[in-house]
Parts: sequence; C-alpha cells; structure tokens
Amino acid sequence: MSMTDHPPPEPSRDHEVLAFPSFAALRAAHAEMLRRLHEEGLTTALLSRAAEMIARGSATGVILDDEDERTAAQSLLDYWATILIRKGYEPPDATLDEFDPSLAPELDDSQCPYVGLDPFREEDAARFFGRRRLVEFLVARLTEHRMLALVGPSGSGKSSVVRAGLIPALKQNAIPGSSAWRYIPIITPGEQPLFHLAHAWRRLNGQPDDQAQSEELAERFRDPQQVVAAFDGTEAVVLVVDQMEELFTLTDDESERRAFVAAMVALVEHPSPRHTVITTLRSDFESFIALEPALQQWMEQARVQLLPLSAGEMREAIERPAELVGLKFEPGVVEALLHDTLGEPAALPLLQFSLLKLWDARDRNRVTWQAYQQIGGGRQALARSADALYNSLIPEDQVTARRILLRMVRPGEGLEITSNRIRRDQLYRAGEARDRVDRVLERLVAARLVRLTPGDTPGSAQVEIAHEALVRNWPTLVGWLEDERAAIATRRRLEAKAAEWVRLGGGAAGLLDEVQLAEAERWLNSAEAAYLGFDEALLDLVIASRTAIDQARHAQEDQRRRELEQAQALAEARRLQAEQNEKLAIEQGKRAEAEARSARRLRLIVATLTVALIGAIMSGILLLQQQSQIQERTFELATQVSISDQAAATARIAAANAQAAAATSQAAESLALLRGTQAALAAAQESQARQTAEALVPALERQARQARAGQLAALAQAKRDERPILSLLLAIEAVHITLQKGEAPVPVADAALRDSLTRIGGIGLLIGEPVVAAATSDDGRVAVAMTANGTLSIWNLTDPGLPPRVVNTPGSPTLLVLSRDGARLATTGADPTSVRLWDLSGTMPVARELAAPGGINTALAISDNGRQLAIGDDQGVVLVYDLTNPSATPQRLSGLGGRSAVRSLAFSPDGQLLATGNADSQARLYNLASGSGSYTRERTRGALTSITFSNNGRWIVYGSADGQVRLWRLSGAQFDSAYVLLGLTAEVTDVRIAPGDRLIIAGSADGTTCIWDLEARSDNRARVVLRGQTARITGLALNGNASRLATAGADGRIALWNLTAADPGVNPLIMRGHDGPVNDVAIPARTSLMLTVGADGMARVWNLDAPLYALKTLPQESVELLEVACRAAGRTLSESEWSEYVEGLPYNPFCK
Repeated sequence: MSMTDHPPPEPSRDHEVLAFPSFAALRAAHAEMLRRLHEEGLTTALLSRAAEMIARGSATGVILDDEDERTAAQSLLDYWATILIRKGYEPPDATLDEFDPSLAPELDDSQCPYVGLDPFREEDAARFFGRRRLVEFLVARLTEHRMLALVGPSGSGKSSVVRAGLIPALKQNAIPGSSAWRYIPIITPGEQPLFHLAHAWRRLNGQPDDQAQSEELAERFRDPQQVVAAFDGTEAVVLVVDQMEELFTLTDDESERRAFVAAMVALVEHPSPRHTVITTLRSDFESFIALEPALQQWMEQARVQLLPLSAGEMREAIERPAELVGLKFEPGVVEALLHDTLGEPAALPLLQFSLLKLWDARDRNRVTWQAYQQIGGGRQALARSADALYNSLIPEDQVTARRILLRMVRPGEGLEITSNRIRRDQLYRAGEARDRVDRVLERLVAARLVRLTPGDTPGSAQVEIAHEALVRNWPTLVGWLEDERAAIATRRRLEAKAAEWVRLGGGAAGLLDEVQLAEAERWLNSAEAAYLGFDEALLDLVIASRTAIDQARHAQEDQRRRELEQAQALAEARRLQAEQNEKLAIEQGKRAEAEARSARRLRLIVATLTVALIGAIMSGILLLQQQSQIQERTFELATQVSISDQAAATARIAAANAQAAAATSQAAESLALLRGTQAALAAAQESQARQTAEALVPALERQARQARAGQLAALAQAKRDERPILSLLLAIEAVHITLQKGEAPVPVADAALRDSLTRIGGIGLLIGEPVVAAATSDDGRVAVAMTANGTLSIWNLTDPGLPPRVVNTPGSPTLLVLSRDGARLATTGADPTSVRLWDLSGTMPVARELAAPGGINTALAISDNGRQLAIGDDQGVVLVYDLTNPSATPQRLSGLGGRSAVRSLAFSPDGQLLATGNADSQARLYNLASGSGSYTRERTRGALTSITFSNNGRWIVYGSADGQVRLWRLSGAQFDSAYVLLGLTAEVTDVRIAPGDRLIIAGSADGTTCIWDLEARSDNRARVVLRGQTARITGLALNGNASRLATAGADGRIALWNLTAADPGVNPLIMRGHDGPVNDVAIPARTSLMLTVGADGMARVWNLDAPLYALKTLPQESVELLEVACRAAGRTLSESEWSEYVEGLPYNPFCK
C-alpha cells in the first residue's frame, strides 16, 4: 500500500494544536503514548495522536534553547515520524522549529516552584525533591522506633523533611496502616508548649479556637496521664514537635517544659495504640537535652543526624521543581548555584531564597546568567536583597525596621542566636506611630524576610524572622546583633520578670524590689530601649512596682509623722503640767516662809518675856502676887513656841516638796525640749524641700541638657553602622552639651563616644569632595588622594598633621598612578587632553601635559622602577612613555588580536613586558623592546577589568566583568598554559599576586574576595573565601610581607585579614571610618600605615599595628577624650547636620 493510499491521520479535534510548554511536557506525552502503544497497539486514534504530537513537538522547538533538550526532543519526534512512515502515512514535518526567545511562554507568578526562606509544607510535597532516600530511611526507622528525633544545624532542612517528606509518605501508607493514623497539627513549643499542645488537640477534634478553654486544657495537660487520656482512641496518633530547641530557648517556665517533656514520653510509652512522636532539633542545642533525663533516654535511640544534600540531590532540588512548571536555566547557572551553596552553613534556605529571587528576575520562562549576577549569586542573594530593602526605606523607617528585626531575635548565653516569635501588637508598644510600624512590617513581609502568621485578631497575629539563616547570612543584621547583644539580653531578662508578674496575676506577687526597679527604670530610660522597644508588660510592671514602693514609703512617712505629732502633744501636756507644779511649789514656798517669819517673831517675844521674868524674880516680892499669872502665861508661850517649831518643820517639808516638783518640772521641760528639737528638725527638712523646689528651674535645665545628651547618644548609636563619622560627631556633642556647663557627661553619652571610637580608629583628613582614587609611595612619605573635580591632596603619611600640598588637575580625572619612590605621579580622565605627569620632588608639584592615544582614556599604569608610563584608550591603542625623557615620542602599541578597548594595564616587574586586559575578553602581551607579542585566543565572558604580573614575571592573572579569573603561565612574551580559578561569580574588580608569589587574590562586585594557592593551582577551587563585605570590593592592598590584606568596600567597611592564620577567612577586623563607600585603599610597603579614601570626602590614616582604639587606652578625662575623638573624626558637624540633629541650639560644634 502506498503512502498516497493512506492520507495522513488528522490530529485529534479534542485539543488545539499548540506547542508543549516545556521539554518535560513533551517527554511526558511521549511516555503516555508509549504506554498506550503497549496496551492498545497501533490504533488509528493512536496514530492520529502521534501526528498531533509531532506537530506540537515541532512547534515546541521555538522555546527549547538547551542543545541536549533539542537533541532529545528531535529523537522523540523522529521516533513517532518513523512509526507513521512504517504504517504508510505521511507524517507532519518533524523538524524542530528554531529557538525564538520572544516566543517562550510567560510563566505566571502563581506557578513559583520555590519557597524561599519558608520551610516546605505538606501541601508542597509535589515540589519537594532531593530527600527521597532520607525519607525512605526515616520511614524504616519508624517501623522499629516510636520516637524519631531529626537533628541538624540551622538551615539543614529538618522541618521541610518532616513536613513535606515524611508526613505525606506516612499519610500515603508508607508504613502499613499509617494512612489511618491521626495526625495532630504540627506544633512548635514557643513560650507555652502545653498551650500549643492543647490548641492542637482542639483542632484535631474539630473544635473552634477558644483561648480560655485552651488555657484550661493546658493546665490539665500538666499531668501526662491527662494527655494520654485526651489522645486515647482506637487509632494511633502522631505528634510532630518542630523546632524542639524552643523548649530551652523560649520556654522560661521550667515546670511547664518538664510537663511537656513528660507528655511526649507518656505518649510513646503508652502500650496501645502505638503512638508516635517526631521531633526536629537544632544540633547546637542538642546538649540541652541533658536537662531532661527522661527525654535524653529516648533521644539516644531516636536520634537521626541530618546530613547535607549531596551535589546530585541539590541539583535535583533545583531542576525538578523547575521542570514541573517549564522553568529553564541558562547553561552555567545551576553549576554556579551549586558551587556557591554546597558546603555553606544554612545552604538550603540560601539556595531556596536565591531560586526565589531568580524566579522573580526570570525572562519569561528562563533564568539567565544576567539574572544570576544581578541577584548576587547564591552567597549574596539574601544579604543583597535584605540590604536593598533596608536602603530603600526612609531614615525613620530604617530605625523602625531595625527595631522590629531585633525584637524577633533572641541571643543566648553563648554565641547562639535564635528566632523569637512575638505577637504583632508587641511591635506597637515602643511609642512609634502605628502606621509606620505597619508600613515597615508590610515591606519586610513582602520581601520575604519576615513571616506573618494570622491570628484571631490583627493584633494577635504572630511575626518572626523568616529563617534563622537571615540572622547568620545578613551581615547588617549580624552587626546590629553584636552591637546590641548586651542590651537585648537585658531586655529579655527584664521581660521575663514582667511575664512572670503577669502570670502571677499582675498584683503584689512578682513586683520588683528597689534594686531591680532601679535597673529596670535605668534601662527603660536608655537609648537602647528607645529603639529596641520592649513589651508593654515591662512598663506596667515598673509602674506597679514604683507605685507599690512609693506607697510603702509614704505609709512609713505617715507613720513617722503621726508618732512625731503624738510625741509633740505629750511634750506639750507635760510642759503645762510642769508649769502648774512649779506655780504650786512657789505658793507653798511663800506660805512656808510666812509661817517661818511668824515663828521667829514668837521666839523673840518668848525671849523678851523670859528676860522680863528673870528680872521680876530678881525684884522679889513685888511680883510674887503675879507669879501664878506669869507661870500660866509662860506655859501658854511655851505652847506657842512648840507650835511655831512644828510650823517651821512643816515649812521645811513643803520647801523640799517644792524642790522635787521643780525638778520634775525641769525634766518635763527637757523632754519637751527634745520633742521640740525633733519638730524643728522636721521643719528644717520641710524648709530644705522648699529650697529644692525653689531650685527646680536650674535642675530642669540640667535635666533638659541630659535628655538632649541622651537623645544625641541614641542618634549616634542608630547611625554608627550607616554613617560612623556622623555617629562619632553626634557622640562628641552628646558629651560636650553637659560638659560645657561644668557637669559630668551623661553615662550613655560617654559610653556612646567610647564605643564609637573603638569602632572607627585612625586619623581623619578632610578633603571636602568625593575622592575617587589614592596611591602611596613605598615609604609612605608621599600619599595622593584625587577627587572627581581634579583636586590633588598630597600628604606625608608619617606626619599627617602637616598640611597637605593641594593642586588641581584639569578635566574630570578618574585614573591615578604613583611611582613607588613617590617622585612621579600621572593622572588622567576620559578626555584625551587630560593626561598630566607630575614631578613631586620639589616643594610644589609641577605638571606636564602628555599626549594621549587619541580615543577615550581608559587605563593607566606605571612601571615598578617609575621610568615607564602606559596609557590605553577605548580603541585598543596603548602609548608607552619613557619618563626619563618624556619629550620623546611614545611607543605606540595596537592591533594585536584585533582592536578592542583597553580596560586594564600592567608592566612586568622588570619593565620589559606590558599586559593589557581588553573589552573583548582577551589579554594582550607586548614585548616592549620589539613591539610584538601574543594574545589569549581563549575568551572569558566579559571585559578584563583587572590584570597583574607575579613578582617573578612568570605568571599573569586577570579577572573579567563576568566573574571569571584566569591564571596564565608565560613563556617569554607568549601565553603558555591557562588555569581557570573558581570561586567568584560577580564582576572582578581587582586582582593581586601577593609578594612571594604564593597567593592569588581577587575581589568582586558582590563583596566576595577569593584567595587561591598559586603552588596548588591545579586545584582551581578557592583556598579561602573572604566574606567581610556586603557590597562591591573597591580596592585590595597587601602589606610588605603579605601577612595582612585589606579589602575596601562600597558598603563603607574596610576588612583587615590575617593571611598567616590557619583560616584567614575567620574573624576579620572590620573597620568603619567613612560615611559612605570606601573608594580606594593603599598600604605603603615599608610601613605599618594604611590610607583609605571615600565618597564622603575624607581620607583616613590607619596604624595597622593598632588599627582601632582600645577601650582601656582611651583617656578617662572627658576633655582629652573629646580631643582624641575630634582627631579621629577629622571634621566637624556641618551647619545642615547641626540643624537636622541638634535642632534648637545655636551652631557651635565642639570640633573646629
């Protein structure tokens, strides 16, 4: 039968003939066709579908750019075309259409197959790849053990394995009968693990959320048997406790933690049904299990160590989810991702976040190499994205963002840092505008840096850091944490007291004593509290404690006042009684005295009568007749004398009584005097209080100064990372504002100033305009800084106090080179007429104009001996001047390997060779004696941005704009053999070969610096990866013996690395001395000095032996400290800065 006898089968009318969305879809259709072929045979319907598949597959070629996929797709189409031909049908054209990027399908954002920093959840099981073997192993373990503890470092994927791997497998009956088990909603312990367990129980049983009932059930769950009874039934239950380390980091109530542990143990020990407990635990908290012996016993047999993904598993995690939605990667992107993330701490969240950002930056259905570089690669995607968000915020929102993020982390006792999940309403308790908090929080959530879990009300929603990988891999946040570790720990301790007070009912129990209250009040009034924020319960506790203490003090004062009043009243009563006794004694004394006078008169009369009687007896007879009367009268007088004597005795007794009464009165008066003295003392105290009140005005002024000082200190602390010099100047004013009035500095201001000094170091030199380049002589006696406006400032670094020599160079210079002896300087800009050669040997620099190649000047180099100068342009032309005779015609080099713009230049150490790095990604090597040379025919991707020779002249290394580094062995003026050095993915900004030709160093635009071992060049992996900066590396500098490396960054940081350490990438010294990008760095080879220049218009001189001020060496005297700070700042607050930050005071900065 001929083909014409059988018209081609018509494509099925059930589907419109359209291209498959991806090669994976085409392959799936092929597999389905094969299945039907084996089951049904070659039916007419199948042949019709084959014709349709060929048509659709051919059209799919427009979206297939991968050669392997195109080859495989063509094979599939040829297979079915052959079958049609063999059956006698003319098939549709089976040739794949040419790839057309413009026709690639658009992928909807909702199809994103990656989760970023979030863990994979059960609903993500279909796109969870890379852990199949592990899940199978865990299932096998659960057939033998009732508890499973998956242990691994943060970011190893523990939660994802359980949520998206193990649980879905069990629900699909991976263990016979496991599909019928009851699965309790996964819980994380948090601060109240029993409450979360009770809440999960209610959800398992379909009960609505009810906080009160969950709290009541949680109290019952303190008895583990109540937990077993609650979950009892015919079917086993599965309890998953994710992030079990929270039992030791967030659960402050030890009794609740132990009750929760007892509940877990009771479930797995229950004989029937066979309950299962699955936990995940961060390995750095594994030692905490020893705090719970009952749990430790089970952990020994339940523990499974989670190993990192292999390269094959990680590739599967990248590519398989992409295949599901038709996402494609340009060649090299997946390999670069693997290189960046394999072996990294928290590799999986970093990988997922990078993939998420690549998805966002995709071109239709493709992830391009350009997108990979744009996000910063696998290492920098998270930090770059976070920094981009933070830098896009206005200043006040930045302060809020910092405070919000710091509320969500909890530093431990050692180095560990954990996420701290909090209620949303806690973010509103620091006095900030609610709309600002909401605005910033929405930005953080949208950027996937913060996770928001909805609650019953907006305020009860919970917020947390999206993943602890952010805490470890965002240097900005790491820096904040280091700055505020002590303050956060203090806040945590105080808030724990507040939480305990609330738990005890918010009454008298749990109130702070006076010492604790003083600490809490001091912290609440600190600058740290102002921007870190705190739980409102802490403020309530402080107010309640202060009220209770004040009430107790007032009660004591009232009691003392009542006692004093009673004493005064008693003294007054006794005084009055004494006065009455005294009057009575005086009257009795007067009466006794009158009676005594009467008795004396009577004795006188008796004496007179006695004499008269004696006279009468001597007279004789004349008185005899009167004897009887006289005797009678004498008897009467004797009687009167006796009475008089008795009266005198009575008077003496009355006088004695009067004296005793007088003594009693005197004692009463003394007591009254004592009470009066006490009353006078109280009156004096009241007078002193009045005097204090009269002195309130100056005191309030002093408090205002102190408050302003505290405010400036807080601003200084808030600015110390972003603008360290401004921070230092604000701290200076914070100290000076009270010191100028003769008052001691506010402690927080003094602390802020000392803290700023220990972070900055060096001596500041004001230039006033952004500095674009710098260079130094080997001895440091000549150091040049050049601004974009052409100002040259020339210092002697060994005596930076001397005024600089300042001259101007024409045009807008961008390039500068200085001879090693400091005698010759060359500068140029893009303008061909802007080349200048400067003689620096005299008192003032003398300039000479040199001719340029003719195009736009793009590169400049000077030989080691200072006798040759090379200038390159955008036409690929290089002029080489003999500086011993600059009037002579320069040597012209061009045309080698075609014309391409010169991007970098370097002389060999002996000055006989010149290397150029060009925009066509090739390097040229010229023999200056003959003008001939060679070029690299192997191209990299992107222009060659930096090139250099080894010290022995046998090697050349260069870097490209696409992040590639090449090492070439030289044979004369020929390129011999090449080595590809791996490690960088972003534009290479600078390359160096260290003195001694042992190390190769390259910095890149994403802030990464790599070091390779030249002697072990066959192992092309970086020996060390330095990650001290978060933005473009703007300069590299080595000291004379190559023991130290300085890297300058556009993030404003200078990192100093110890190259003699076993691992140079550990513990770099990070120095901040510029308010903005650091544009260049230089180290004079024969000194221990370093020069940095920045976009802030400052140069800074550092002593590498002591680059930062040590706290113990700073002056204790405030005035001396301010003088040191002014030298370090190198400038003063501008009038605009003063009006912004010191508003309301006349412009009078301390530093002049």
